[in-house]
Amino acid sequence: MDKEAGLPELFLRTKLIVWDESSAVVRYHFEALDDYLRDLYRVHGFIARSKLPFAGIVVVAGGDFRQTLPIVKHSASPATIVGLTLKRSELWDAHFTTLRLTDNMRLRSSRDPIERGHIERFAAWQLSVGNGTHECYLDEPGRLHLPSEMCFGTCRDRRRLPKSFALQDQNLEVDDVIDWVFGDLLERDASRDPLVAAQLADRAILAPRNKDVDAINEAVLSRCAGATATLVSANEVIDGEAEFRPPTTFLEAQHPSGMAPHELNLKVGAVVMLTHNLNPARGMCNGSRMVVREIGEYRLVCQLVDVDGSAGRVVALSRIRMFSNKDDYAFRWARVQFPVRLAFAITINKSQGQSLERVAVFLPRSCFAHGQLYVAVSRVRHPSGLRFVLPPNDDGDYVTTNVVWPAALSQ
Repeated sequence: MDKEAGLPELFLRTKLIVWDESSAVVRYHFEALDDYLRDLYRVHGFIARSKLPFAGIVVVAGGDFRQTLPIVKHSASPATIVGLTLKRSELWDAHFTTLRLTDNMRLRSSRDPIERGHIERFAAWQLSVGNGTHECYLDEPGRLHLPSEMCFGTCRDRRRLPKSFALQDQNLEVDDVIDWVFGDLLERDASRDPLVAAQLADRAILAPRNKDVDAINEAVLSRCAGATATLVSANEVIDGEAEFRPPTTFLEAQHPSGMAPHELNLKVGAVVMLTHNLNPARGMCNGSRMVVREIGEYRLVCQLVDVDGSAGRVVALSRIRMFSNKDDYAFRWARVQFPVRLAFAITINKSQGQSLERVAVFLPRSCFAHGQLYVAVSRVRHPSGLRFVLPPNDDGDYVTTNVVWPAALSQ
């Protein structure tokens, strides 16, 4: 820990630590925190406290193991991924007590008994998806039959699809999906109306894969009013053997996870997401959603959207230096770019922890990891705010794969 940041002194005064979305955190992070706190208190002479888990500080690990688990690169096996969760840490059985939330707060939003019934049935269906206890389509394990009234299917007019759209072969109602999710908000000036900005950022299209997300963002941006500004990054190799140093054109073509693209296409009023933690105390965290208000060569002015969907403060962003992961390349390289990416569409994993008003789940390619589909269907506050986008099968049914690993749900 950085002594100059005052964190040791802060932890010595801490009584409670709340760690949200703990189901997606590698257990070693919790174990490292436990070791650090014990060492900290021992060094400062609190010997009795240093013998307690987390040095006697109460730790609340909020999370749902029905949701996505820690992300492991290079196609790790389910057993390996489950083994990295907090449940597989010695701390879990020895020191954690499980408390379950049972009161559905969404039911309190309606006094209409019919409406409450709809929400109750929807909540029960969401849990069946998360637990993998839903009725399987034609008794095929993991195959979920989606309600037809909640699905967009084949496109009636292929000419309406953007020419650059990567999934034209799927023949889907892409424009209809964009219209349903965003309505007329794309035609209104979100840069001048905070209410429009908040409404725009409270809606999203979700997809399991980055490739689909990038294509959808391109399609939505083309529908927004105004001229497109293309902001180009600067890239350089900063470490590595001479024979492994690639040309700049190679770096420009790379788009590693967590790094802004080389060519960042934006419009005023576009929804973007931060790719780095810039100032957590001011709400500028990795994953924070914003609406672009001004675009400059060296400054980007955006309006944050608070977690409750309301318009937040206006912030100015500069280009920053981003570094590649040392395990992904035989050399280390850096990119100077604004730390944002378009967020009309986002990956399902990135949406975890967010509540949205309206969501379309793009499933021409099914979910491939534990909990992804459950995360997608549980982002909305009401069943009327959820739709699925996928082609029907030969029988006219909308069927997708729901990946649930029982080992992740067991105690």
